[in-house]
Amino acid sequence: MYDRSGQHEHSIHILEAYLRDHPTETDPSVIDLLASILMENNAHNEAIRHIEHAQLVFCSNKEMPLTMKIKAGICYAYLGNMEKAETLFSALEQQDADHADLIAKFADSFMSLGHYSSAWKYYFMLKGNTKHNKGFLRMKIARCHLSLNDRVQAILWFYEAVNTLEDNIETRLSLASILLEEAREDEAILLLSPPKNLDRFEAQTNKSEPWWCNGKVKLKLCYIYIAKGMLKEFVDAIYPLVHESLRIESLQQKVKVKKRHTKSVLLGRAKVLDDHQTDNLLCRSRPVAPASDLLKATRAKKLLQKKAKVKEEKRAEAMAARVDWKSDDSGDDPPEEIHQEPPLPDLLKDKENHGLIIFVQVTGFLAYRYCEALEIINLALKSTRNMCSVAEELRSLGAQIVSGS
Repeated sequence: MYDRSGQHEHSIHILEAYLRDHPTETDPSVIDLLASILMENNAHNEAIRHIEHAQLVFCSNKEMPLTMKIKAGICYAYLGNMEKAETLFSALEQQDADHADLIAKFADSFMSLGHYSSAWKYYFMLKGNTKHNKGFLRMKIARCHLSLNDRVQAILWFYEAVNTLEDNIETRLSLASILLEEAREDEAILLLSPPKNLDRFEAQTNKSEPWWCNGKVKLKLCYIYIAKGMLKEFVDAIYPLVHESLRIESLQQKVKVKKRHTKSVLLGRAKVLDDHQTDNLLCRSRPVAPASDLLKATRAKKLLQKKAKVKEEKRAEAMAARVDWKSDDSGDDPPEEIHQEPPLPDLLKDKENHGLIIFVQVTGFLAYRYCEALEIINLALKSTRNMCSVAEELRSLGAQIVSGS
């Protein structure tokens, strides 16, 4: 429970105390859980110590469970003992069909440590496994090839990943960046442009925003247009992004919505206070929750009491008026106003993006699109009331456009 709520230190304290109280009777699954939590907190030395102790005490006459063996291998990899890690992982090569998740964890460990050849070997073992997500697997294989400076294979595998993960923005942007580095700009433009058969995509109404409408994709495409001197294409692509971002930011400056927590969240917080007052069953001691958590729990409990009081008053009023009263048992407050994320977040706070706005207006002016350029300036001025230098620059540019038109 403490691990699920993010209180890893409490989880470790409880499990270690339990192991001390039951040195020869513990279920190996307890050690497996403890090792997992320690590894999540980068305490690989401690994790391997518990695993090796379990091997001596509980598994001396039989083979260590495969999950613990793999955890030990990952720990040794993080501690720099690659030879021992590879020895432990060799057990997976004969059992890859049944332990795809373990192989993936092992490969991910090698990847994070920069051992890309080893990572590639284990990712490649999963290539024919139907249980593993093919798109993300292809993306990881592509990253291994890229890190090993095999750019030809990297591009091929990234294309495979994009075909499987059409809506994955980061994969598409990664491939576009590699294509640009290889001077394959036309391919990058095609990769980031909307598909020609849009009817097929529009029929899938259950999907959220399509990838070609994503702000990052459009912005990447805009920078390619700038580099190739395609000003008309640049203005056509960037104007809707800048206009929508400035419109949303100008509106959000007027309204600040106070965050409210649902009843389920409040109950979860208040439970920490109840747990703090109850003896722990495993180690028979009271776990000490952080002061910040206890403070949140106290506030949550008071707010729940206040809500219950208001609810009871409404029920009493309804009974007094002899009208039917229906309690809202959903347990949650009415949904708050949805925060709308602009396509280009922090457009005016980012110096690079500020330069982009000016460039949009200049290119719009050069393309004789005065009205659109002036509309951008007006929206930007509404969002830069506390940024004098930016506002002055925008007013000056607006005056030049008006006089030139």
